[in-house]
Amino acid sequence: MSVHDWIYKNLGSEACGNTVAPGDWMDLQPPLQYPPVVHVSEDAWTLWIGTATEWHTHMSRGDAHRLAWFILYRWWIRAEWFGLRRRLWFWALRKRLGEIPGGLS
Repeated sequence: MSVHDWIYKNLGSEACGNTVAPGDWMDLQPPLQYPPVVHVSEDAWTLWIGTATEWHTHMSRGDAHRLAWFILYRWWIRAEWFGLRRRLWFWALRKRLGEIPGGLS
């Protein structure tokens, strides 16, 4: 097997028994009753978010990119250090509360 065949097979995504581009055919895991719906429409100029029964919001492509930047960079990477800062802070909080009489044991 050639290197490019291996990369194609192992780095692609699977959809209906076929190898597709990475990230294609992505779905959100539905909650119990009303699965969320995320839909890109109008030639990929708008993003719609809702459930099977109603749309909660829609936004332009530019607003969707700004929201993604906020969630990924400002919130998850910079503010939470990929989740490490949050884990450390709650660990420290539990330790501090354990030192308080009547706190966590």
